[in-house]
Amino acid sequence: AVVSTQSTGKSYSPDIMVLPILSRTGANQFNKWLDRTHVMIIGPGLGRDEETMIVTSEWIHLAKQKNIPIIIDADGLHLITENPGIIRGYPDAILTPNVVEFERLFHALTGKPAQKPTSDRDLMTVANKLKCAVVCKGAVDKVCCKETLTACSEVGSSRRVGGQGDILAGAMGIFSFWAKNAEPNLQGTPYQTVAAAAASAVVKRANALTFTRQGRSMITSDMVETLPRAFIEVMEVPKK
Repeated sequence: AVVSTQSTGKSYSPDIMVLPILSRTGANQFNKWLDRTHVMIIGPGLGRDEETMIVTSEWIHLAKQKNIPIIIDADGLHLITENPGIIRGYPDAILTPNVVEFERLFHALTGKPAQKPTSDRDLMTVANKLKCAVVCKGAVDKVCCKETLTACSEVGSSRRVGGQGDILAGAMGIFSFWAKNAEPNLQGTPYQTVAAAAASAVVKRANALTFTRQGRSMITSDMVETLPRAFIEVMEVPKK
């Protein structure tokens, strides 16, 4: 957060830790926090202010030096579309574009328009050019990582709320930390694929549960309330 909004952010919720470092000066303080950072999620609520984009680029550079998983969504994807070299070749990055964001990214990397609907070939092209994992969000979320394409089978509902992508980015962050630590037990499956598929399944299930209860009046905060149940249904093995 910038210094002027720090107090507002802190008073919004006791669950949020706010640091006044979203400036060129504050960025110099950011490095000391990285040793305690398990994963970075960049994009939701970021904005496209020029100074913010510069600082964010610096954060990504610092995180890459420490091999921290980075989830990039929303305005973070705008930054990557404008300068793909920031993330190219970093295997611990996961990009989460929707269809429109993907089309912009594809055009920036190839100079050509993407196919409609998004093709598996185009998704693999973007992942291969950036050499990182890419999750194309849609009715069926698709994950491409290290030449492997995975379609996430969880259905969700016919109502996709604004802000659902933010929930997905957050879920993907924690799953990335867990999956990376468990990578020796994943039998060769990239941890990024496991993290993305797990996050997609939980969030889609939460969407379906919320729609059953709220119908088309559902909003993002309603989905947050169903996440614990969705996690249990999707991830926990039933006791015999």
